[in-house]
Amino acid sequence: MTVSLLALSAALAAAEPAASASVLPDGLIVDARLRYEHVDQAGLSEDADALTLRTRFGFKTPRRTGFATLIEDENTLHLVDDFADTVEPAPGFPVVADPEITELNRLQLSFETEEKADRGDGLHGGAPVPARETARPRSDA
Repeated sequence: MTVSLLALSAALAAAEPAASASVLPDGLIVDARLRYEHVDQAGLSEDADALTLRTRFGFKTPRRTGFATLIEDENTLHLVDDFADTVEPAPGFPVVADPEITELNRLQLSFETEEKADRGDGLHGGAPVPARETARPRSDA
């Protein structure tokens, strides 16, 4: 079962950029991770099975007069919770450290000068900077 879940995760990860690029408006952040974990720990009477879904939603504003803002929320939900997490104990079950939580993940204000944004280094939407030529030794023969 582990191999099939890994193959499914790899297929979804490979498909994500194309799907999100064609569907999501600019600036929208959407990310989801489905995770399964099984723990058979010696000394405990039960095995742990955890199926969790972590989602992140957010938005990044376009840069205006050098400023941009970003806000992102993260949520973890237990779909199968036959385990002890780090918040709510479950006697006899091993711990899977993935508690249910909703939190502000990022709140960011950034500033960039126009010169830096227009330099075209590939990080700001411009064309990549051409490689610098190295100095060649002179041949004075």
